[in-house]
Amino acid sequence: MYDVGGRKMPGVTTVCGVGQRRFGSEYHMHRGTYVHSAAALILSGEELDTGHLGADEQYWWDECRPYIEGFQLFVKETGFVVHGDDIELLVYSLEDGIVGTLDFVGEMTKVEKQYRGQGVFDLKTLGSGLQLDKSIRPQTAAYALAYKKMRGLTRLPKRFGVPVSGAGKYDFKMLSDPTDINVFRAHQIVYNWQNTT
Repeated sequence: MYDVGGRKMPGVTTVCGVGQRRFGSEYHMHRGTYVHSAAALILSGEELDTGHLGADEQYWWDECRPYIEGFQLFVKETGFVVHGDDIELLVYSLEDGIVGTLDFVGEMTKVEKQYRGQGVFDLKTLGSGLQLDKSIRPQTAAYALAYKKMRGLTRLPKRFGVPVSGAGKYDFKMLSDPTDINVFRAHQIVYNWQNTT
């Protein structure tokens, strides 16, 4: 739960998880957290210092290295540029009951024209493949709407999923179905029904 101005609200990923099977074990969640932290450092222009790692940290570095290398390849090959310091950014819209932490906002500069322009990006660490789960669609729709309202934008930013794999590969997929926000709102209704007495 997030506390926004004294109001307790469930996060976007919690709401999107209503009625769906849980993805991943504690291992997968830890791996995702580690890779997201490394991605934030990369986008902030900081070096990944691996010279002074303890045994546990060295284990996670070795486990996550291919995913991190896949993300570095994404940044290099797409010419990704982060928007200001919009990395691991808390976004919310009290009016819409949306709160969560989006991964990053920016633009790919070395891609075809239809993929250019400011976008909300969600990073996913996947096993060996690069197939995104459809739950990313309402998740990113909620982030995009909250970001638009927080920043006073006139239109929604584009939305992208960026899967990285244990083989050091990446992909990006533009998520453009305008009904995705309706799916998020349906999840909100079910979440609220399940969690009220």
